[in-house]
Amino acid sequence: MLRTVDNGKFQRGQVWKYHARPYEDGSTLTVVKTEVHDRLGAIVHIHLQGLRIRTPRHSIGMTSVIGHLPCSEESITQSVTQLVQENAPLPDFEEGYQQWRDAFDAGGAGIWTVPIAEMVSALESIISAQDQEK
Repeated sequence: MLRTVDNGKFQRGQVWKYHARPYEDGSTLTVVKTEVHDRLGAIVHIHLQGLRIRTPRHSIGMTSVIGHLPCSEESITQSVTQLVQENAPLPDFEEGYQQWRDAFDAGGAGIWTVPIAEMVSALESIISAQDQEK
C-alpha cells in the first residue's frame, strides 16, 4: 500500500542538481511527489529537465524532459549533488504518475533503484530500440 508523505529528506518542489551524464551537466530534477510503500520503503517521484535524449518522435530529434520517474530514495540520495531551489512550481507529471500507479497497483510496474544517469541511459536505449522496431 502506498501512502503520501511530506516529511522525508526529499520534499515536493525541491529542485536538485545531480550526477548527470557528461553532456547533460545542466540537467536538474524536481521532486514532484513522495510516498512510502510497506515493502519498498520511500519512493521519490521526480521530473527531469535539461536532458539530451535522442528520439525521432520529436521534430528536433531529441527531448529534454522525462515527466515522471519513480525512484528509491537511495537512488536519489546517491545521485543528488546540490539543492538548487525549494518550493518550486511543480511541472506536469500527473499523467505519467497515474499511468505508473495504475500499472504498479496491477503488479506490472516497479521503481528505479540505480543512479539517475543510468536511468536516463537505459530509457534512451529503450526509446531507441522501440523506434527501430517501427
